[in-house]
Amino acid sequence: MTDSQYSTIEIQTLTEVRQYEYFKGAVYTQMQRLLTGRDPKTGRRIDVPRFPIHPKELMELRLGRTGSKGDKEDARNEFILTNAAVIPNPDGEDVKFVIGHPLIYKLKLETKLNKYGCLPINSQQYKRFYGFKLTASQARTLQSDIYALPKVRREFLQFLAEYDTKLADLYIRSVERSARGKFEKDVLGLSPPLYKGFHLLGFDSVGVVLDFDPQYDDVMTGSDIDGLDHLDSEDTTIIGVATDPELVAQKMRISLDKLLKD
Repeated sequence: MTDSQYSTIEIQTLTEVRQYEYFKGAVYTQMQRLLTGRDPKTGRRIDVPRFPIHPKELMELRLGRTGSKGDKEDARNEFILTNAAVIPNPDGEDVKFVIGHPLIYKLKLETKLNKYGCLPINSQQYKRFYGFKLTASQARTLQSDIYALPKVRREFLQFLAEYDTKLADLYIRSVERSARGKFEKDVLGLSPPLYKGFHLLGFDSVGVVLDFDPQYDDVMTGSDIDGLDHLDSEDTTIIGVATDPELVAQKMRISLDKLLKD
């Protein structure tokens, strides 16, 4: 794809930049570059401020509601992390999912991770925020079979779509067509975390043929929703969405001047 085949946006005095930019590598090392548009090692400006993509935005992008044809194709062909936090209870087996959790915007090169590559969370931090919650029983069931509990999984997708039920239903049907499967059986599974610690929720690619082994040449991904990826995994991608720098500064809890200073 050429740059002209992607959606662009004007930010302040800058000329056109890609609206959706892909950041590859360990997400905790990429987050400050994504948010500020600066090289985290040198502080030099190399891009515009961006937000990590919301699950709802990713669904809309993969459906072609936003962006260009090239943006849609790229988003469907990649495993994408989002700004939905996965937070296992440090004192139990239940799991919370929180969209836009403030700790996401504090991730940086110096962040200390636990032995599983996740951010340690205490019980007070777990209780502080509301989101979608899997009970211990539900989490155990999905760990055994990621396609179990279709009612719970559908409610979870509606939560990720910010309760735009039409969008959630359209996304399910789109994935079913591309993956040649059914929601109740083999697409849009939900993988709960196996380890303790805060990390980010990922969406598998949509209907991409698995070609890493000849015996799987005709097997397609079902765009499962993945709560397993660690913050230090190098084999991950997150999309940064170009947006109003003032909104980024608010989320980071810093002044606009500090964000934009040269």
